[in-house]
Amino acid sequence: MLQQSISGSKLRSSSAPLFQARSYYDFARGPERQINSGLDQPTVPLIAADRVSSDPATTNAVFPTKDAHDLLSLQKTCGSRWENYITSQTQLHVLSFEGQSMIHRVSPTPLLFVVPGNDVLVQTASQMDAFNKAREPKQLLYLDGCGYFDLHTGDYFEQNIKVQIEFLDHYLK
Repeated sequence: MLQQSISGSKLRSSSAPLFQARSYYDFARGPERQINSGLDQPTVPLIAADRVSSDPATTNAVFPTKDAHDLLSLQKTCGSRWENYITSQTQLHVLSFEGQSMIHRVSPTPLLFVVPGNDVLVQTASQMDAFNKAREPKQLLYLDGCGYFDLHTGDYFEQNIKVQIEFLDHYLK
């Protein structure tokens, strides 16, 4: 499975299926051509439609995991009207984003990094590299064993939200 990094250039230079099929330039120009032809902008699912098709080897979903689908299903029970897609153009912007190149400029704004230790979607090492490049004031919450979507429910959510509230109390009061 492709693990994303916080660096768009690292992702573009990887063996991502998106870039095996056609050049980066062709991918970038495709949505523009479609829109100029009067068609709707092409979209990409964020999460697979069901657990069976959540296999990272076969889905084209941005978040190709079963736990992503499980969280989406849980979200629907809350009455969410969230739409499960992004435009191809948005995906292109995500792939070209270079967050690490600017992270040193966040300071002096306080920065809280919540890093799940078992993240299969964004490399933990990439997240830690970004944290290490950031300047003070900064704080790290590393949740050992936590997956990308585990931050939103259960015990990991409780730990996460507790630290976020403490962080905001400290810097905003």
